[in-house]
Amino acid sequence: MSGSVARAGGALLCVAALVLTVSGCRSATDSVAEADAVAAKARGRIRLTRAATTGLLRIPFRDAVGRTAELDLAHGPDDCAITVTLRTADGAGHPVAGTEDMVGHLLEYGTLDLYGPGQGEAVFLVTGDGGSGFSTTVLHLVNPSRREAVWLVMTQAHATTHPLTEEQWSDNAASPDMTAERAFLEALKSAYGYMDEARALRLADDPTFAPYFWWYDNDSVVDGTTVIRRLKGPPPQDATVVARLGDGQVRYTALFKGAVWGYDAKADECFVVFHPHDCYSWPTAVLKSGDWLCIATHGEGFALMNTRTWRLKRVPSDLEEIRAFEVRGSTALINGMREIELPSEPGA
Repeated sequence: MSGSVARAGGALLCVAALVLTVSGCRSATDSVAEADAVAAKARGRIRLTRAATTGLLRIPFRDAVGRTAELDLAHGPDDCAITVTLRTADGAGHPVAGTEDMVGHLLEYGTLDLYGPGQGEAVFLVTGDGGSGFSTTVLHLVNPSRREAVWLVMTQAHATTHPLTEEQWSDNAASPDMTAERAFLEALKSAYGYMDEARALRLADDPTFAPYFWWYDNDSVVDGTTVIRRLKGPPPQDATVVARLGDGQVRYTALFKGAVWGYDAKADECFVVFHPHDCYSWPTAVLKSGDWLCIATHGEGFALMNTRTWRLKRVPSDLEEIRAFEVRGSTALINGMREIELPSEPGA
């Protein structure tokens, strides 16, 4: 992989802006490829079925003595709550510990030989849910002999600056009695969208992840020089365009709940210019005077960015509507009345 090296937050990142081979990037790529291979192998062990019902679902499996038993899943009236019952070969029903609070939509299910010959099958379930700001995928692995399940909740924020997965394990995942289940789900999770820093690092030259790297490099900058990463191709159009500004061969675009992007048409390169701390404080306007961009936000005041030195100055304010912006020497004039002192040495 090509890139330059920058340190941010104590972590080593590979920046796809300069041509420089970085062994750390290669190592991260190798580790991700190995994890993906392990996940694919683990998933290949499951006799998977995609869920196609919201009523009662009976999942047959082989118990520890070779008889056929069932795991029954019943959806509640709102199709969100799921009741799980283990029905042994004699027809008796038993609750399954760890599934009392199961909610969401059943996406997949299957069985696998996890415990060795003559030890019966485990039952695997995938549920999912979400809203406008996040989505969750839950991997469940039921040990029928113990009538107990281990689960892993993976939460994915929809904000482009926070692509990494937050994970939460069931309390019993740390139990020595559930080691096999925990290890299997650990091996499997990347097949279901798990994203960690090593995976994001591998995608450093993908414009989809550019807001994350801008946030990683620059979110803590209040008044100082930022790191700008140029990537090949136009920026992704994955949100509503709030504002546009043409400036010679560069076009600036502000996205709803997203970033302000720059696109250099001559070089065919895109780059994130600015992203607010919170995606709900999205950029609302972009104006330019001299070397300075003025970016208004929905709740975080406005930002001044020098497009020659990439010096950023955040200005807290309750002003959201910016109709006019003018730089006069070392002062920026907002709406013809608000004066902001610019950094005296913007490149320092």
